[in-house]
Amino acid sequence: MNRITLNMAVAFLVSIVPLAAQETTNAIPATDFKAFDLVVKRNIFNASRALGRDFAPRPRTDRTNRYETFSLLGAIRYEKGIFAFFGGSSSEYRKTLGPDDSIAGYRIKEITYDHVSLAVSNEPPVVLRVGAQMRREEDGPWAIAAHSETSTTSSTDSGSEPAGSSDAENEILKRLMKKREQELNK
Repeated sequence: MNRITLNMAVAFLVSIVPLAAQETTNAIPATDFKAFDLVVKRNIFNASRALGRDFAPRPRTDRTNRYETFSLLGAIRYEKGIFAFFGGSSSEYRKTLGPDDSIAGYRIKEITYDHVSLAVSNEPPVVLRVGAQMRREEDGPWAIAAHSETSTTSSTDSGSEPAGSSDAENEILKRLMKKREQELNK
C-alpha cells in the first residue's frame, strides 16, 4: 500500500505544481492607465477627437464675451388682459408676462402691440419695441442692442404704422382688430 499511496502522492503533487505555476502567470498586473490610452484615443463619444492624431484635450479658454439677451417677440390681448411674449438667451428670459410682472430686474409698466415700457427704480423707463433686444455683457448694465431687428408684421394699438407695411396691409389689420374687439365685447 505504501507504493500506491506514494504514487498517489506523487501524482497529486505533479498535478498541483502546474496549478501553482498558473496562478503566478494569471495574476492581474498592476493597473497602469497607459494601458487604456487606446480607449481615450478612439473614444467615439469624444466630440473633440480627430483622425490621425493623439487625443489632446482642448485647452479651456474663458470666454471674455459672456452676454445675456432678451427680446420682445410680440403681444396679445384676450379675456385676462394684454400679455407680452419674450425670448432670450436662457429660460429665465423666455416668458409670457403681463403688466407689473418683471423680467431681468425690469418691471413692465405698459404693454402695447408694438412695444413694452420697462422701468427700473431711479431710472427713466426703457421702451422695447417688438423685435428689439436688450443685452448685457459680463453682468453689466442692460442696454438695447444696436443691431436688433424690427418686426414688420406687428399690429398697433396706438395707430402708429409698423415698419415696412403698406396702406392696404394696415387697413386689413385695422379691420381685423376691430372685428376681434367686437367679438370680445359680446
